[in-house]
This record gives sequence, C-alpha cells and structure tokens, in this order.
Amino acid sequence: MNINSLSIDSFRKVFNNDYLWKFRIGKLIRLINIQVNNQSFRIDQLLNDEFLCDRGMFGLLKHLVVDQSDEQKKRLLEVYGCNACHFTTRAIYSFLKNNTRYQIYLAIYQRYSHLFALAIKNGLNYRAESLSDIACLSGQLDIVRHLVEQCKSPLSKEISLTYAIQSKNIALIDYVLDRHGETFGLCQDDYQRIIHQSVRTLSMPVYQLISSRAPPGAPSIKVFEEESVLVNKAELSFIKMLFNQQRITLQSNAVYQFALIRGDMQIFNYVLEKNQQPPTYENWLDHACQSLDYDFIDMLVTRVIPRDCPVPLFSFTAVNILAKAGRADILQLLIDSYQSTTRHSNLFKLTLKLIKTIISQGHIEVLKLLLYPTSGILNDASSVTTALLESLKYNHLDIFSLIVEMIEKGKGRGGGGKRMTQRECIVRLGRIPISTILQVLDPNTNNKMGIVKGLGIDLNNNILQDLVSQKFSSKFILKYYYHFKNQNQNQNQNNNIVQPKILSIILNNYEDEELDTLLDCFYQPSFELTKLYLDKLIGQGKIGAIKKLISLDNSSQLTTTVVGAQHYQRGLGNASIQGNYQLIKWLVTDPQCHLSSKWSTDHDTILNILMGAAEGGQVNIIALLLKNCRVDQPFNYIQIFEKAIMSNQTIVAKYFLQNGLITRSQLLSIPQFDLRLQLYMNWELIDFIKHL
Repeated sequence: MNINSLSIDSFRKVFNNDYLWKFRIGKLIRLINIQVNNQSFRIDQLLNDEFLCDRGMFGLLKHLVVDQSDEQKKRLLEVYGCNACHFTTRAIYSFLKNNTRYQIYLAIYQRYSHLFALAIKNGLNYRAESLSDIACLSGQLDIVRHLVEQCKSPLSKEISLTYAIQSKNIALIDYVLDRHGETFGLCQDDYQRIIHQSVRTLSMPVYQLISSRAPPGAPSIKVFEEESVLVNKAELSFIKMLFNQQRITLQSNAVYQFALIRGDMQIFNYVLEKNQQPPTYENWLDHACQSLDYDFIDMLVTRVIPRDCPVPLFSFTAVNILAKAGRADILQLLIDSYQSTTRHSNLFKLTLKLIKTIISQGHIEVLKLLLYPTSGILNDASSVTTALLESLKYNHLDIFSLIVEMIEKGKGRGGGGKRMTQRECIVRLGRIPISTILQVLDPNTNNKMGIVKGLGIDLNNNILQDLVSQKFSSKFILKYYYHFKNQNQNQNQNNNIVQPKILSIILNNYEDEELDTLLDCFYQPSFELTKLYLDKLIGQGKIGAIKKLISLDNSSQLTTTVVGAQHYQRGLGNASIQGNYQLIKWLVTDPQCHLSSKWSTDHDTILNILMGAAEGGQVNIIALLLKNCRVDQPFNYIQIFEKAIMSNQTIVAKYFLQNGLITRSQLLSIPQFDLRLQLYMNWELIDFIKHL
C-alpha cells in the first residue's frame, strides 16, 4: 500500500482499530510497506495530528521521518518542534538528536525552554561563540546561564548586553552586567549606544538599571533623537524622569507633532508646558485627528488653538481620516468650528474617491454631513452614477435614498453643471442588471424609496430571467411578477412572459418550497418540454421537483412513460454516483417510470452502478437494485465483493456473505484471499469470516 493513497482520516481509522494492538508497531510498518513520497504527502500533517500522537504513534512517526534530508528535518523541527502535545516534541527531538544546532537555535529563537531542557537532560554539550549572545535575545536566563557556565560559551561585551536589553528581562540584564564585572568595559561610543538602547525599550526599570551600573566618570549622554519615540509611546513618568535628568529637552516641533498624534492630554500638556518655543499651530489638527480622540481634539479646538489663528490648522487629510473612520462626531466638531471661515470652506468637499470609501463602509452619518443639496459632486453625472452603483453594490439602500433625495432637493440650486433628475439617475444605472435596481424599489410601500414613480419599467422576459438567474427569493420574484402583471393588464398587454429557458433556470437554481412556489406560478403544461425538464431533474437528483412537475402536468402520455430508456439509464447512473437512494427507488419501483414492472436493461450498465455502490458503501442501493432489476445474465458477485474489500467497505462485504450471495467455497477460490485481507488490515471482516 502506498502512503500517497492514504489520508489523515485513513490513518485515524487504522490506528483506532483495536485489532491493531495485537501487533507491534514495527511489524505493522513492515506489513503495510509504507513508501514515503515527500513530494505528494505531507509528513508534517501526521506530526501535527493530536489524535495520532495520543494513540502512541512514536514508532511510526520515527519510521516516516528517519529518511528525510537534514533540511526537511530542520523544517519539521521549526514548524512542529513546540507542538502543544509533548509526545510530538519528544518524537521530533528523537529524530533530530544528531542535529543539536537545530535544537538549540529553535529553543533560543522561539523561547522553547522545555525543548532546551530536554536537550540538557540528554547530555547536551555544544559550544559555539554566538549561541550565548543569541540566547540573550530570547530573554531566557536559564538557557543563557547553562550556555555560559556549563557549555563555556562566552558572552561578548556589547552584543550580549544589547540583546539582553532588547529582551527587557531585568534579571538577565543584571546577570550579563555581572559577567562583565563592575564596569561595562566599553568605550564612550559603545556606552552611548547602550544608553540609547535602554531608552528605546521605553521601559523605566531597564533604563534605571543601565544608568545605575554606568562606569565611573561616564559622561551625561543626551538622547535628543529619541524624544519623538518617547513622546509617541512612553509613559509620562518615564518622560518626566528623562527630562529632569536633562537627557531630553522637548524643544523641537517634532515633539509637538508626535504628542498630537498620540492624543494623550497629559503628555501633550506636559510638552506644551516644557517646550519654550511658541507653537505654530500649523496643521495641528491633521496630526490630532489621527488619534480619533474626540475629547482631545475638542480640547485643542476650544482651549488651546486661538480662534483667530492665521495659519491653516488642518487640510483635507484630516477630513479624509475622519470620514474613512466613520467619526461623524469629530467631523461635526470641525465643521461647526471652521466651515464658516473662508480659508476652510473648501476642505469639506467630497471627492469621488472619498465618497466611494464612505459608501463601501456604510458611514451614512458622515455622508449626511458632507453631502448637501448644493454639493458640486451632484452636478457630475458620472460621479452620481458611480455613487449610486456603489451604494447598490454594498447593499446600502439608505445611502442610495440619501443621494437621490439630495438630487431632488438640489434642483435648480447652485452649481454650474447640469443636475440630473431623479429619473435620469435611474436611467444611467443601465450598466448594472435592472433586477438589482428593482431590489431597491418596493411597489407595496407607497413609493417609500422615492424612485418608483415615473420609472415606467415593465416586467419582461429579460428582467425575469435576470431575477431567477441571480437566485432572488421566490417571495421577491412573485411580488414583482404580480405587481407588473397587474400593470400590464391595465395596459391590455400580453401577460404570457414566461419562456421555457426561464423555467429551466428556475428548476436549476431553486429547491424545496421555493421551487414548488415558483412552479405553481410559472409552469405551463407541455409534454415535450416536461420530458426535457425531467431529464434535467433526474440528472440533478431532485426527486421532490420531479414529483411536483409530474403532478402539475395533465398529459395522458406521462401516465405511461415519463422518461425514455436512454435518459432512464443515465439518470439511474447519476443517482448511484450521488448516493441518492430515494431517486433510485422511484426510478425502479414507481409505476410511472419507464417499464418499471418488467424492466430489462444492459447488464454492464447495472454492474457498473453496483460496483460504484460497493465502493461507496451504499448497501441500501445494492439491495434495491438486486431486488428490482432483471438483467439478461447473472452478476459476478465475487467482482463486486472484491471491490468492497479493496474500498474497506466491510458493511457491503458482510451483506453479500449474510445473504448467501457468496459462499465459503467461493471465498476459498479467491487467489490469496487471506493475505489480501491482512494487507487491507480488515480485521473486522477476518473475524466475521472465521465465525461463519
């Protein structure tokens, strides 16, 4: 048996079989003769399967991976070395016991201390110059201590301390400092880099530890270039400490910028207090809007920024940020404060790109603020069409209504372009299916959407076909069908709009109650078309629709013959592949079917169906066919029986044995039958045959 033919589910079934435990794992491996092909079968699927690990597959996993290349072993270790299941970790460690470097690097990089402890327990003694330094980056003090003290792996001065600082592990930093003695033993430039590293961690304990262990006579190092990072991310207490120690001055404009972006009132007020340079206020609100903090922005607008400030406080960038985030409250604050001033009057204009973004996210409150009857964008027919299309695309009918409402209110007001009428807006939507527009309309709510009146859209074959093709609900389709049918009656138009193609789409797209509802409304009796529809339904296995269609057709011909012999056999084959027992039962037993009471058909056709049912374990279908089908020559039951064995369908094999279709003497005549059962590991069937 080739492993390529086995799935994870197959392995689960095999190893969940109690008969397995009669054999040793090694003997089982030799019995099934697994051939590993790493190109088409992923060994790591087995390694990561908790069920298989719980069943004790250590020996099998080892057998599967033992012949893998070093690179593949490394990949397995990196991906699955720290599986939550301890057994998997132990198994992979065993596979890679000769690749100690891989174990150490995985333990260091991924902080898998338990895997490293396992390596230590097994006598690990691997020395490398870089291992202890890399271990500092992991923040695992126990790993670093073992490498330094037991494996004699030395710590470099600057690198080990830099990595330890990045890990933010105080105990580890203290240990590294102790290993270097009372002083760093670094030059002034190296010491300056270490101080900067401690500040970048934004951790006050780390910085305090490094500062307290500074060598005698070390200069007071300024960290001005770190000010922006501190203001953007550090705690206020840390910022205050550095300022009081005169390591930072908070005097640059960049400090204002990052304080605004952060949106923290306390930090901003502290920076405002300590910065001796007068603020320029330019584009302050652009930065502040990135915080999306209403209270912070309100404080700036009402208490910090002067009302008569001569510089622009924000640009369209701020409006864009707030609109995309759906923050109508902050946007309203800016509009109330600055829309009346000349220099800000154009900042709240909608662009096509922005309106598409707002619509896609459904921010209707934002759109209500930025879209008004005299908006210039409503004078652009192309932009309006795009906006309406976007609202339909994302199913935001409230936004669709808002845009149309603004178009109606803005007629003849402002703007130099030609403003479209309500009807013109709808006409321009011809690039999308009319059914999508119809979905927005509701003829039973007294023109609630404000766009039904005057449309003059008549239901026709194209629209109905569009509706059923897109699988609109039967309730929706019938609502519009009867609405426009009544409209056509009032205009003395032909109501017979349902063509065979539309009915065919209905049969293909709908099922159960929805299909019954649509058939009751649209079906028109026609013997030839009914035969065509039935052939289609038999191929799809829709037994309910088949019976419904027959009940609707009053043709006397259908009482004697429903489907031709060729269609009958094809339908039977399709039903068998689908495992559709109800359809097969109807085809071979119902009097309405073709010659069902005295049916005789091709032997090979039925045999193929039986073989497929045996492979799929469909005993009920096999029993039904053998009982009702009369063929011109007997079946070869041994052939069907062997197919069931090869497919591990024990229930089918038992059926043939229990019903006497295959005798014990016939079993003995099968070449190497016992050996084949063992190869297929069908212990249940072996035991069953022994007790016959």
